[in-house]
Amino acid sequence: EIFESADDKTVERLYNDKYIFMKYWYLPSRDYAKTILPGYKKGISGTTIGGYNIGIGGYLNEERRKAAVTALEYITSKKVQKKFIMERGLFSGILSLYDDKDVCNVIDCKFFKSFQPIARPTYITSDYNTYSEKFRNSIYKYLYENEDLIQSIRNILNLSKFYYIKISGEWDYVGMLFFILKIMVIGVMVVSLSVLKNSDTKVNFKFMSSCLWIMVVIGCIISLCSGFIGYGEVTKFKCHMKPILLSLGYSLITIPFLCKLIINSSDHHQLSEWVKNKTVIFISIMILLNLATIGLSFALSIEVEKITDVTGEFFKICKISGFINYFIMILLFSINMITSILIIILSFIERNIMETVRDIRLITIVVIVDIILVIIFICLSNNNFNTYESCFLAYESIFFVFSLSNYSILYGYRMLWDVFKRSYSHENNTETFAGFESKCSKISSPDLNNEENIEKSAMENV
Repeated sequence: EIFESADDKTVERLYNDKYIFMKYWYLPSRDYAKTILPGYKKGISGTTIGGYNIGIGGYLNEERRKAAVTALEYITSKKVQKKFIMERGLFSGILSLYDDKDVCNVIDCKFFKSFQPIARPTYITSDYNTYSEKFRNSIYKYLYENEDLIQSIRNILNLSKFYYIKISGEWDYVGMLFFILKIMVIGVMVVSLSVLKNSDTKVNFKFMSSCLWIMVVIGCIISLCSGFIGYGEVTKFKCHMKPILLSLGYSLITIPFLCKLIINSSDHHQLSEWVKNKTVIFISIMILLNLATIGLSFALSIEVEKITDVTGEFFKICKISGFINYFIMILLFSINMITSILIIILSFIERNIMETVRDIRLITIVVIVDIILVIIFICLSNNNFNTYESCFLAYESIFFVFSLSNYSILYGYRMLWDVFKRSYSHENNTETFAGFESKCSKISSPDLNNEENIEKSAMENV
């Protein structure tokens, strides 16, 4: 009970002189023998320093700021620090003062030079008091409640360890599952490009050239690869790369369709002819515009925020705040949004062209889904997640749905179009045959025994 007691019990015994020895903070006003705390290695102490940090407010005007600097220079000067040591018995960070004869005549300089002061790790958490309490309780459970040593060590490590999704590990089956799924999906996407050379299925991709379809599939792959950034420790660089890869993949998917819709447009003949003859230049200009907005996105101030979940585990998330940062994030996807809006407008104009009506409908559906997913992605940038797993799953879901919806509706569906068409044709043929058989049965019924009745029945069926 004594060893588990809080500081108030220690101070009470200290001032009532009810102790033989105890571990506590250095108090210069008390008359007792002091010694350093033993360290892990010989000659190195375990002494810890505490206190307060002094700083100057950044919102002070110039006059007050200069006055604050003057005050700090005075307080931290060697002369004043020497006075604090000799008159108040305080510890100073100017270690050379403990070689001063005047100081050593008043205090035990040998004692103060015998330890290496270690600062408490207050930087690892925003609430160090809670961290310290949980740390001590974990030790107490092992010492006094017979808790398993491995479990106690794990509890202590959890207090300062930052959790994140890894490809392998005891607790990272979710990360491994998504990793395997992404590799498989990417493999399917790459292999599926071979159908562009197949004479039987190539007719289903006549809406655009093979080069443009390859560009679309590459865009789907890049969008899906955005999820790989979610693995490992969260850094500012990774926080910037997530929206960049999503925006780049979005551009590679939508630009080919915008190009084709402009070419098919009859309302803008000159522009259509120019894009038709200068397709490579048009696509290059659009990609360069997207890269320009990507370059501007590096001005985006994304913070890596430390979060504590309900179980006490630490993890990090990417977070943006402020109107300017949201504006830059929207600017990053501005080319994508403009492209999507133009596609919707052109799709509406060309909705009655029978040759491309199916393609127009599919493109419109995908573009609307993409816009919704991008809006959700931007909104997540300021969301506080309860666990690191939920943060990972939220972004992975967006990247998966974005990539798979674009691929399956725009490209994958065309590979299976012949299968759907044959199935639909077979059903129609079956229904037609059944109808014809029904009509024939009426003609061959028993009451139709003469030619006149047969002719009459046939006319009725017709």
